[in-house]
Amino acid sequence: MANINERGGFFVSRVKNSAKPKLKEIVSESKIFDSIFEKGMNLGDFLEKVPKSDEIELICTFTGRDKEKPWGKKRINADFRVVCFWDENDKIWHNYATNLPGDAYKKDEIYQLYRYRWIIELLFKEMKSDYDLGKFLLAREPLALIHVYSMLIRLVLSRNLYKKMVASLDEDEKPRYGPFLWSKVFAEKAHEFLSIIDQSIFGKESVGERWKKLEDSLRRLACSRHKGYDRISLKYVGF
Repeated sequence: MANINERGGFFVSRVKNSAKPKLKEIVSESKIFDSIFEKGMNLGDFLEKVPKSDEIELICTFTGRDKEKPWGKKRINADFRVVCFWDENDKIWHNYATNLPGDAYKKDEIYQLYRYRWIIELLFKEMKSDYDLGKFLLAREPLALIHVYSMLIRLVLSRNLYKKMVASLDEDEKPRYGPFLWSKVFAEKAHEFLSIIDQSIFGKESVGERWKKLEDSLRRLACSRHKGYDRISLKYVGF
């Protein structure tokens, strides 16, 4: 977290129960908190004493070893914002550390941001597995940026087409057609999809002929991926 902060990045991270950050300051205004607070006490000890029905914002000090210098004994002390939410169903505190400023991101927004972590991880997996992000060894920064941005543009095009296709389905059918299967279809057939959209760039065949080839290839792709069961590829044929 300290390295991300030093390099100008931002993060939202779950604070594990095994972590023991030290309290430095209470941001939330409450006389109850003030009566319990002791500078330097463990976060877990503090949360055991406060009412279990609130949201609390704190500044805590995190201590760790510098991983970039494993041979040394240098320790890092860094102060970060910590937002705590009480989960009434599970009867536990959910704690999140962040360096996002409080005037721009309120407590509930930090929780909502963290909820998107799995979606973000899946997007990275999609770009790395289907679009070859990170598989080219590029020594020059401009080439690396071109590679990254081209993958992002490709992802945006893919998702826009996917949203259009899913919008044409009945509500009870939509859950059957996930975006990650679609990404594999698009990765293999992107040139054919785009040739339908703009015939002035792709070839001299008529749009009708190219559409027929695309339908045939999608049917074969659907059967090969799903052992004869037609799923998302064939649904796109009717779009």
